[in-house]
Amino acid sequence: ELRTLNSLTQLDLHGNSHTQSIPTQLLTSLNQLTLLDLGDNDLTGVLAAQIGSLRRLTSLNLENNDMRGPVPTQLESLNNLVNLNLRGNGFTSFPKTLGGKLTSLETVDVSSNEIGGTLHTEFGELVTLTSLDLSNNDFGFRIPTEFGLLVNLNEKLDLSNNGLFLQVPSELGNLNGLRTLRLQGNDLQGDLPGQLANLVQLREFRVEENSLIGTVPLCPVFDNTQPIAYADCSEIECTCCSHCCSDGEGCECIVPNDPFRCPVP
Repeated sequence: ELRTLNSLTQLDLHGNSHTQSIPTQLLTSLNQLTLLDLGDNDLTGVLAAQIGSLRRLTSLNLENNDMRGPVPTQLESLNNLVNLNLRGNGFTSFPKTLGGKLTSLETVDVSSNEIGGTLHTEFGELVTLTSLDLSNNDFGFRIPTEFGLLVNLNEKLDLSNNGLFLQVPSELGNLNGLRTLRLQGNDLQGDLPGQLANLVQLREFRVEENSLIGTVPLCPVFDNTQPIAYADCSEIECTCCSHCCSDGEGCECIVPNDPFRCPVP
């Protein structure tokens, strides 16, 4: 049995047909693991608190299963963790206590779950993050100003398709190495802050399906860098966007002669 292999350092069972829940005995006996990949299976049940026993773990991938319930707070014991992927499950909450504990964490993907409540201000303490994907959940209220502390985010910040409202905080302008910013599918309101013009590395920018007004402040940058950019052009002026969207009618490419920004299907 796997649990007898107590010197095992990597366990990759990705893309099989494993069912039921992850045995707690497996988690407690394989405490030398640095990589655990059980993604794309049919795992069910909750993620047991014993996950905290895997203190050498640097990569945890449980994507695309059918796991439920809260993500256990015992994840805070995994202080060597670099990559965390829980995408595509039915998790209902994510612990606040990870901020300040997981000081090696670089990528977090908990997209496409059922996580509700407000976005934790404690996310701002995960200052080593380079990519954060919280899309397709049930987060509500505002984007915390503390997200502006994530100055190492240079890959992606994806908050799309949640229930976020109020204004986009000006502190997001601190993320000047960011390449992908997705805020679409919320109810964000008011003007976009002028500080977003600091995001000179953006290659993808999406703010459609919100209640924004005014002008996209990034156009002086985008006129030179020409990223993929989506907005509701009838509600917020965006002369530099590659795609204009209308509620219920989808999006239309307005630079059809650009194969990078408007690839042919």
